[in-house]
Amino acid sequence: MWRRFLPACLVAGLVVGELVVPALASVAIAACGDLAGSESAAVELAVSCGRPVMVDSSRTEFSQVVAQPDGHLRLEAAVVPQRARRGAG
Repeated sequence: MWRRFLPACLVAGLVVGELVVPALASVAIAACGDLAGSESAAVELAVSCGRPVMVDSSRTEFSQVVAQPDGHLRLEAAVVPQRARRGAG
């Protein structure tokens, strides 16, 4: 009797697997952003995602702090403005 249900279970497992795995992948991708609110959050995110993350609270027109994947913080500074606020943002 189980031989009749085995193909149906395999097909159902494949269909559910194809629906669940992309959903989990999108959650992991969404968790790795390029911007964090604090230095500690940026360092944690950079280390876990393996890419640089900017610290939002430290950004000005002239400088910004970027957390590196190795756990260090890098200050990027310029003598002329690099960013400007426009409109509401």
